[in-house]
Amino acid sequence: MITGAAGFIGTHLTRYLLEKNYDLVLTCHKKKISREFKNYATCISLDLTRKESLERKTPTDIGAVFHLANFVSNSVSWETVRESFEINAFGTLRLLCHCRNLGVRRFVSSSSISVYGAHRQGRISERHSPEPDTYYGMSKFMGELFCERFNTLNTLSAVSLRYSSVYGVGQKPDTVLPLFINKTLKDKEMEIYGKGKKIQDFVYVKDVVEANYRAFHSNERGSFNIASGKGTNIVDLAHLIKDIFSSGRSRVVLNSEKPGDNTDYYFDISKAKKKLGYDVNYSLRKGLMDYRGLITNT
Repeated sequence: MITGAAGFIGTHLTRYLLEKNYDLVLTCHKKKISREFKNYATCISLDLTRKESLERKTPTDIGAVFHLANFVSNSVSWETVRESFEINAFGTLRLLCHCRNLGVRRFVSSSSISVYGAHRQGRISERHSPEPDTYYGMSKFMGELFCERFNTLNTLSAVSLRYSSVYGVGQKPDTVLPLFINKTLKDKEMEIYGKGKKIQDFVYVKDVVEANYRAFHSNERGSFNIASGKGTNIVDLAHLIKDIFSSGRSRVVLNSEKPGDNTDYYFDISKAKKKLGYDVNYSLRKGLMDYRGLITNT
């Protein structure tokens, strides 16, 4: 079963597993699952905030769960904060309890590097203590703690994957990489605030999908960084996108009048490599080339 199957990563994971001939149950709540999957998988609407929805709608013969259902918002209103915890934390707990009762053997949960907090420098490994500084990060870390509790009690085998900045076809259009691509394709300026020294660790969605698959086939428990293991500053990202997507008329412009983000960290993936067999098959350039090919074909 894949929760959040209508989302960005969920869609890619679904396509990957169907190509490997797995029998899938796809769940979503507010989004619609892609039509291309409906003839090949069981599709259900599932609300993780309601226990009765889980009990009434989930099939009883589930062997493993990929938990990608997620809520994220830039707003800090009471409603969005409450929904973050209801879905990301307590929704995960409800799902874990239900999976335990069904005898599910493997639970692969999608987490986030936001559990570390933003005030970091250098390479961050799983040995660094989580210090989430957003409600979203807090809610994702609570979800991880619930997974660890079930591992400790030996009632379920669970693993949490901490994604860095995942990119690829279908990601939210209001994030930096698709914004730059869209501007480049239209020969518009790519405006960067400050000095453009912010560093992010970009990982291609196909590598994230492969990480999920390897975690599913592993007996490892605990939390793992799923990233590229390399940092890229925003100026270099913009020039790389211009090189791959532009017809030549797009420009990179620094706007020093607006303050930029000076985040300067990336992620150690040696633990995932050693214990899960995870590897990065797509460099940033290779991933962007694949991205371009996919949007060109559509």
